Amino acid sequence: PSVLVRRGALYLLGTCAEGCTESLTSNLDTVVPWLIKGFADPSLEIRIAACFAMMHISEFCQPEVTEHYEELLPSIINTLQDGHALVQRRGCLALDAFCESLGAELEPFVASIMQHLSAL
Repeated sequence: PSVLVRRGALYLLGTCAEGCTESLTSNLDTVVPWLIKGFADPSLEIRIAACFAMMHISEFCQPEVTEHYEELLPSIINTLQDGHALVQRRGCLALDAFCESLGAELEPFVASIMQHLSAL
């Protein structure tokens, strides 16, 4: 699909998180791979949209989304290394929203998160 279609799909996912939480939560096994692909997309617009979607999904689909922390955290952390400041900023927002409900699961990632944050 084109960049516009992929970007629109990610923004739609993020927007639907508030109004369609139950439906989105029950489909996280399908949604998570899309987010991960979005974080690594060559298009700047797609990476920004993936961060937007992650931030909103993290806010409204707790605690179910945190069950995917092993898959999602490395991808979210990688946005902090992005060559574009806007992706880095949005990645920080997504990371903040996602980590808010994590407890001990976050411990193995703290060193990596701090290393990436200190490099900003």
